[in-house]
Amino acid sequence: MHRAISQTYDEMTTHEFLPSIWIKTVVVMIFTFLEMRWEVTSLLTGLIFLDTITGALKAKRLGIGFRKDELWWGITIKILILMIPHLMALIGKIMGLDWVALVNLVVYIMIANEFTSILTNILSIKKKELYKNFDFIELLFNWLKDLIRGWAEGKLKSYK
Repeated sequence: MHRAISQTYDEMTTHEFLPSIWIKTVVVMIFTFLEMRWEVTSLLTGLIFLDTITGALKAKRLGIGFRKDELWWGITIKILILMIPHLMALIGKIMGLDWVALVNLVVYIMIANEFTSILTNILSIKKKELYKNFDFIELLFNWLKDLIRGWAEGKLKSYK
């Protein structure tokens, strides 16, 4: 089974960590490109960055262990996440894209996802126990997958 997109790098190897971060980066860039609301994307990218910091503290506190190069690589990528979306927002603004309602919904789901990830990291640090993130994005993907599967099964039954 695939790992949740919002898992922090301290629970993964470098090879598992990098695709997760790039998925987040691409998603944030796409939504910034469509959304063009600087305060929302700044909040989202700030939360992603804070997720890295609290994830590192959690790993240290719980003795999970991580290599320093993984930590610095993760922080570097998250700093890039803070810069790239603003460039994409500028390009989107120039092109005059306006899909605000749909993009707002997905961006707010991502913000809720990062916020809960940070809270579970803080809870893990405080209680010295590993808590699983409540992942809104994974729930959304599972719901969409079930919806598509149900639709496909309905179509197959209608052909029989």
